Amino acid sequence: NRVSYKKIAWIPAVTETIHNIEEAVFLQGWAASSGPWNWHVTAFQFRLAVIAVTLLIYMVIYYYTRNGNKFSTHLFCGTFVIILVNVFVPHMAASVLTASYSPGVLSGIILNVPITFYLLRRGLREQLFTYSMLARGTAVTALVMLLLIALSFTAGGFFEQSI
Repeated sequence: NRVSYKKIAWIPAVTETIHNIEEAVFLQGWAASSGPWNWHVTAFQFRLAVIAVTLLIYMVIYYYTRNGNKFSTHLFCGTFVIILVNVFVPHMAASVLTASYSPGVLSGIILNVPITFYLLRRGLREQLFTYSMLARGTAVTALVMLLLIALSFTAGGFFEQSI
């Protein structure tokens, strides 16, 4: 008797929250001291984007676990691919390029990689989604997340200027 997929689908929400907290707390200081980074985002803007992406992940998982329709499944499996890829690019790549610890690597490797890999593999094995759904879902989710991050950076900048 295995735990239902929709119940364990919530685990990445927790692991990604931990990962994003690590980033929100330490990334600004790391970026300022780890080489020739052209960092034009304030701590507030970055943290606003991290909160927005984290909330999006919760919404996608909720939508999938409540509806399970084709569109929610695309977003759901695409989100997991994005979480998995995010560990390697930019986190692992930044650590290698700077020869320093990039915030997010530890939580990504210990939590996000094994859990999202397991859920992706299990979802494919149980035919909850297909490789083509993964590809389409990843493309849509990546676009949505990139737009959300850009909007968060812009909104954060406007908010900071108005204070």
